[in-house]
This record gives sequence, C-alpha cells and structure tokens, in this order.
Amino acid sequence: MNCENNYCIYNKENTCRVSPITINSLGMCDECIIISLDDKFLNEEKERQFQGIENR
Repeated sequence: MNCENNYCIYNKENTCRVSPITINSLGMCDECIIISLDDKFLNEEKERQFQGIENR
C-alpha cells in the first residue's frame, strides 16, 4: 500500500512495510509509528530551511 507519511517507521520509498494494515475511522493507518527527532537537530533544520526561504 502507498504511504505518504515520511515520518512513519514503516514507510520505505512511499510504500508501507506492514501487511495487512488497518485504517481507522479518520482514514489514518493504525499501525503508524512516528519517529522522534532530536530537538537540537530539529531546531537546526528549521533554522536552515528558514534561512533558505529568507535568501530567496
């Protein structure tokens, strides 16, 4: 099945590695596990992308 959640551990090249999957009443995958990003990394990446936008 296609997967659009790049932060789910089961997403590999936009394909879900879980089979079969279940979809909840909100249309979301019940198996989804979101990765945690280190706060330092997240803040640095936010700043890097913000600066990229500002420079355009």
